[in-house]
Amino acid sequence: MDKHRADEIPALDGLRALACILVVLSHLPEYFTQGGGWLATGLPLGQVGVALFFGLSGFLMTHLYVGSSFTLSRVLNYLIARFSRIAPAYWLTIVLCFLLFRFVDPEFVFRIDEHNLLRHLLFLGSEGVFWSIPPEIQYYLFFLLFWGAWQQWLQGRKMLLILLTLACVGLMASREAWPGILLPSKLHFFLSGTLAAMLFHRLRQRLTLSCWLLAGLQCLMVLVLTVSVLSLHGMSEQTFYGHSGFYLLVALALLVLSFPSRIMDFMLGNRLLGWFGKVSFSVYLLHCPVIYLFNRFCLSLGWQGAVYDGLALLLALLLPGLFSQWVELPLCNLAKRRGQQWTKGWLARRAQTAVAL
Repeated sequence: MDKHRADEIPALDGLRALACILVVLSHLPEYFTQGGGWLATGLPLGQVGVALFFGLSGFLMTHLYVGSSFTLSRVLNYLIARFSRIAPAYWLTIVLCFLLFRFVDPEFVFRIDEHNLLRHLLFLGSEGVFWSIPPEIQYYLFFLLFWGAWQQWLQGRKMLLILLTLACVGLMASREAWPGILLPSKLHFFLSGTLAAMLFHRLRQRLTLSCWLLAGLQCLMVLVLTVSVLSLHGMSEQTFYGHSGFYLLVALALLVLSFPSRIMDFMLGNRLLGWFGKVSFSVYLLHCPVIYLFNRFCLSLGWQGAVYDGLALLLALLLPGLFSQWVELPLCNLAKRRGQQWTKGWLARRAQTAVAL
C-alpha cells in the first residue's frame, strides 16, 4: 500500500534536488578558481538541471490542480500559492544582490544595478540564473488557460482546448525566434511535464505492475537518463534548448519515476534528497554568490588546491539551504497566509454583495 498522500510523490523532491545539484556543479568551475577546473566536464549539466526544473513545474502544476474544478476561489488560491512560493525569496535575493553590486563589490557575480533592477523585480530580468524565473512565472499564468480548457473539455466543450493545442504547436515550432526569457522558447519542456502528469493520472488508475517489474523499469529509466546526459557532451546551450529531444526524455523519466515504489523511496525519496529538494529554490538563487564569496575569501588567504572544491560545493548547498529554512519558507508561509486571508475576505464580501443585489 502507498504510504504517502495521493498528491505526494517523494521521488520528485529527490529529482528536484538532483537537478539543483547539477546546476551548482555547472557553476562551480565558473565562479570558483581554486582548482575547480576538473569539473569543467563539457557536459551541459546546468541545462539538464534547468530542463528537469521546467519539466517538474509542468508535472506538478498538472498533478496538483488540473483535476480540480476551475472556480474563482481555486484560481485565486492557486495564484497565491504560486506567488508566495516564488516572489518573497526571489525579491529578497534581487535586492541583496543589487545592494552588494551597487555599494559593496563592483565585481559581484550578479550585476544588478539601477538600470536593470526594476526589470528583475518584474520577473523580466536575465542576469545569471535569474533568466529562468520569467519563463517559470509565465508558465504559471499559461497553466490557467490549460486548466480552464481541460475542465471545459471534460464538460463536452472542446473548442478552447483544441485552439490552445494549435497555439502551443505554433509557439513550439517558432521557439528559436523567441528570447530565452519568454515562455515560448522553453514551452516544450513545461508541456513535457504536463503530458507526463496527464498520462500518470490515467495509468495510475488502470495499470497494474508487480513491484519487481516496476523497480526494474525505474532502474532502467535512471540508467537511460544517465547515459543520455553523458551523450550530450559538448552540446551548446542553443542546441540543447532548441533542437535536442531531451524534453521527451524528461517527460518519460517523470512518468516512470513518479509511480510509488520502495526503490524510488530509497534512491530519490530519502530524507537527505527530500530536504535538498524542498530547499532547492534558495540553493538555485544563492549558490553562485556563495561560491563567488568563498572564492574571494580563499584568494585573500592564499588558499589554493582542489581540496577546497568540496568545501565550496558543500557551502553552496548548505548555506542557501539554511537560508531557506530560516528565511525563505517562513516568508513563503507568511505570504500564503496573508493571501488566503485576503482571498477569503474578498470572496465573502463578493458573496454578500451578490445576495444584496
